[in-house]
Amino acid sequence: MNPIIQGIFIPLTLTIIIEESICFVFKLFDKSYNLKGLFTAILAVNIITNPTINIILNFFYSSSIFLILLIILELFVIIIEWQILSYIFKKKSKKMLYLSLIMNICSLLFGALIL
Repeated sequence: MNPIIQGIFIPLTLTIIIEESICFVFKLFDKSYNLKGLFTAILAVNIITNPTINIILNFFYSSSIFLILLIILELFVIIIEWQILSYIFKKKSKKMLYLSLIMNICSLLFGALIL
């Protein structure tokens, strides 16, 4: 399989599917959010952050610092996503933090299971 597809496109697609699904469930419990806006914001953040992380991690795949680097990068993504969502929706920052945390933990765990 093409390394670009395997290393970037597949993880990005799976992340978007997982995070958008969680976003949809979140919307069921809190009707005050614009679903299209949430989907668009999460899609945009993932298009930027997911390939970036995967490219960086590919350089350290067999390195002893891989796991530490993965955790650090995921924390950065959670913070970035949280801040962007809080800014866009001007909503309670705590809700956006929980949403970002849940989405990213689920996509990370799912990714770890299939790799």
